[in-house]
This record gives sequence, structure tokens and C-alpha cells, in this order.
Amino acid sequence: MNKFLIRIAFVMLVLFLSGCSSSVNSVQLVSDQFVSGLEIPEMTSSLGSMDDQSNEQVFSYTFTLVNTNIYDVEIQWVEPVLSSELSDTVTTHDLRTLVDQSLQPGEVLEIAGQFNFSTEGMTKNQILELEPFITEMRIASEASLPLPAVNIQ
Repeated sequence: MNKFLIRIAFVMLVLFLSGCSSSVNSVQLVSDQFVSGLEIPEMTSSLGSMDDQSNEQVFSYTFTLVNTNIYDVEIQWVEPVLSSELSDTVTTHDLRTLVDQSLQPGEVLEIAGQFNFSTEGMTKNQILELEPFITEMRIASEASLPLPAVNIQ
């Protein structure tokens, strides 16, 4: 059993050091860190006009983030990755949502954010053609991995 844990730790270390990437339900790597065991099982969104200004729209979203790891993960911030067509029209300067919260194994966190974009000169159909507005979620996290048990004599 102990050799099995050492092998798993070795494989995880090799994957971490080699910079392998993996997308799990639209979770993207940030700063070459391996974000594993985080899942987004659910997301809701809404689109609406901004304060009687028909040429400015607000896109609001809420998603559920689940830590499926066997260790705690510190979520620093999240940022939506927008479609290329939409990103040219965004008027919000910083899309990041600060989280600064630790997720224990199995814990669920709801995260909400929003951004504004210009629809000047667009019809309703042209606005809807910009979908999907968000293609991925970029997540900055930090985790402390447990080491295999070592006998100290």
C-alpha cells in the first residue's frame, strides 16, 4: 500500500513539473499551475440593459465550483474567458472576481460576477450571435499537497 502511494505521488509530481494541462468542465490553467480536481457542474447567466442605456449591456453569471481533491485548495480569483467576438466590445476593465477562500475536499462554492459590453449599432439578433459569451473560467489557485508517509528513526 505504501509503495502504491509513493507511485501516485511520483506520477503527480511528474505531471506537475512537466506542465501538463487538463481542462475539467471548463477549468483552465493559470500561471502554469496544475488545477486538478476542481469542477464547475453548474452555471447560470443573465443579460440585460444597463440603466436605460440601450447601447450598454450587463452580463451576469453565477457558477458552482466543487473541490473534488483530497486536499484543501485556496481559490485566489476567477476570470471568465470570453469569446473573441465579445471581447472586442467589453467595457469593463478588470474581469477578475477576487475570491480568496479555501475550499476543503468536497466543499462547494458559489461565485458570481458580471461585466459590461457595448452593443452600439447592434440588433438583438447580432447580440445573440455573440454567444457563447463565456467559453471557459480561468481560476488561480494554490494547493498544499500531502507527502507520502515517511518513517523517521
